[in-house]
Amino acid sequence: MTELMVAIFLRAIHSGTRLRDRKKPVVVTVPVNLRNYFPSESARNFFATINVGYNFCKGDDSLEAVLAEVKRSFQENLTEERMRAQMNGLCALEHSLPLRLVPLPLKDVILRMANWLAARSVTASFSNVGKVSMPRETEKLIRLFSVFTSAGMLQACACSFGEEYVISFATPFRNFEMERIFFRELAQMGIKIVLTTNLPSEQEED
Repeated sequence: MTELMVAIFLRAIHSGTRLRDRKKPVVVTVPVNLRNYFPSESARNFFATINVGYNFCKGDDSLEAVLAEVKRSFQENLTEERMRAQMNGLCALEHSLPLRLVPLPLKDVILRMANWLAARSVTASFSNVGKVSMPRETEKLIRLFSVFTSAGMLQACACSFGEEYVISFATPFRNFEMERIFFRELAQMGIKIVLTTNLPSEQEED
């Protein structure tokens, strides 16, 4: 399900992007729950991320072609060896003696610059929280769950509860063409969709 949603998301972003920016690859960052790979009793977030991209200028823009590339990227990156190597690299960086000797104010500046440079190569984010489970006695009182995060880029979060699969978008932009294209493609696949929004009524009509 995540692979399909990411493929549709990539195509929607490309279609909703200005013509002058369509030469750039579209890259979606996907958080990965590391508890699926390593044991952890921590109540804190325990995740890594992978970047899934597609260059529409060099490849077929059909859903089948994009989905095939997304599947390949997931299979290549979502392995215990890849996740372990990524964690080891971050741990080695954290415990590096030269870096530990760098004054904290300077370290904060360097980290902000590194995050800014990393964010420049990412177009959007898609996070699948997965299936939400509740005690049986409360299930009949709940219709659905939705998840939102605050981000400086277009971000989609998905989760499911019972028969409901909910995709929530958060964006700092005033243009919602990408979201329209995304849900339009789902509707064209024959999927029943219910849209809710917190936009002012005049923007809903647009």
